[in-house]
Amino acid sequence: MADRTVSETKNIGLRGIPVADTTISAIDGDKGVLIYRGFDILDLGRYSSFEEVAYLLLFGDLPNQQQLDSFNESLTGEREVPESLIRSLEGRPKSAHPMDVLQSSVAMLADHDPSARTEGKEADS
Repeated sequence: MADRTVSETKNIGLRGIPVADTTISAIDGDKGVLIYRGFDILDLGRYSSFEEVAYLLLFGDLPNQQQLDSFNESLTGEREVPESLIRSLEGRPKSAHPMDVLQSSVAMLADHDPSARTEGKEADS
């Protein structure tokens, strides 16, 4: 048999290589900066709720109170967990890794979303 030498290489991925243009975020990894739609992530984390940031990402601006209330109402209407998913979760072993349970559960939700194959903002809520 031929002698094989295995060399170790460091996988650095796409570090420093722009892969897409976006108006949603900007990243400067060397400086530890992440910007969402013009807002520093540290400021958003300190002063904004999850729902406000989700609205910002989806619609481009932070919401006013009326927009936030309407958005929260829409989100609340989408939080019901299908009975079949609950039964599936109840059947999982207690020893299952939480990330495995989350991954499989999110995939199962596609079965209950009529717009799962629709791409973009046009997807029904």
